Amino acid sequence: MLRHLFAPLTTTYSTVLPFRAGEHTVVLGAHPDRPVRTYRTLAAAEGLVFRLLAAEPLGSWQEWGRLAVGARLPAEASRELRFDPWRHGGGLVPVGWLQRLRLGAYRASQAARD
Repeated sequence: MLRHLFAPLTTTYSTVLPFRAGEHTVVLGAHPDRPVRTYRTLAAAEGLVFRLLAAEPLGSWQEWGRLAVGARLPAEASRELRFDPWRHGGGLVPVGWLQRLRLGAYRASQAARD
């Protein structure tokens, strides 16, 4: 339940807004295998491993995978990355009115990069 509060320097990163995953509405989280105290540390986190988590809005976190951070991508490759949860969510679909507001922001961001 406390994951719904904004807490600086928490050890678990999570979405605030929900997604539809099959028949369930979930929020997503990631918990590092060691403390990450600053975003600069996170940006240079090669070797860091995150437990990937999902929970129904009032449910407990359930681990569904792991993510190992590798070497930083070259700047050109990094610029080419584009994430849009409405097109690249792998079966996760943003839900709710706040998510619908974000749709326009994602579209504008993608258009500005072209």
